[in-house]
Amino acid sequence: MPSFIPVGKQQRVDWAKNFKSNFPAVAPDYGFGEEQVKNAVAACETIIYVITLAREAKKFSKICTIYRDGILAKEIKPNSLPPLNLPDAPPVLFDKNPIGYLQEIAGYMKVQPKYTSSVGSLLRIAAPSAASFASVRDAKPKIRKLRALANSVVRIDWIKSAAQGVIIESQRGDETAWTMIDRDMHSPFIDTRPPLVAGKPEERRYRLRYFINDEPVGVWSEIYTAVTMP
Repeated sequence: MPSFIPVGKQQRVDWAKNFKSNFPAVAPDYGFGEEQVKNAVAACETIIYVITLAREAKKFSKICTIYRDGILAKEIKPNSLPPLNLPDAPPVLFDKNPIGYLQEIAGYMKVQPKYTSSVGSLLRIAAPSAASFASVRDAKPKIRKLRALANSVVRIDWIKSAAQGVIIESQRGDETAWTMIDRDMHSPFIDTRPPLVAGKPEERRYRLRYFINDEPVGVWSEIYTAVTMP
């Protein structure tokens, strides 16, 4: 059975924000004390913080790559790099497994006689059904823009739709087998692989497929092609 806590990073953040907001109001009805409520809130804040921190760092890394390549290609001015905006750390970081702790709380609640489906919906502690996959079951990802940059870098701007992200596969040169190069949650994706032959351009082919909770859904995209610039 799938967990009621989403696997997708942004969906997990949204889930933790909702649980943090609504759990304190219903906690006394299930015998949870002040300390347990405080721990649950800290667990949610920890989940939100570490995921947001990693996301912003990854986003900044992509910006730095584009900035570097633009500077080397003389396409942008050296003073155009935006600042790194990191989230503020919560007052207390939960020092145990935050996911496991929240699952234990939800598991205890769900076996109590007073537990209702409305409380489950409020806290989002019911496991997702196959219906959550329906909206993208037949979806085909599209690339909005594919651009070859300097130093063999390729930038892929893709359309997210209702999925959590895309699986990106690639072929290079004479390759006939597809190789997965990433699972990307936020467009654009920056392909920074070095060329197969140093200093020479190469043809790179890409295809994308959506995923939800780490499960592939929909169908593969059309094949998109770029030729790298050394």
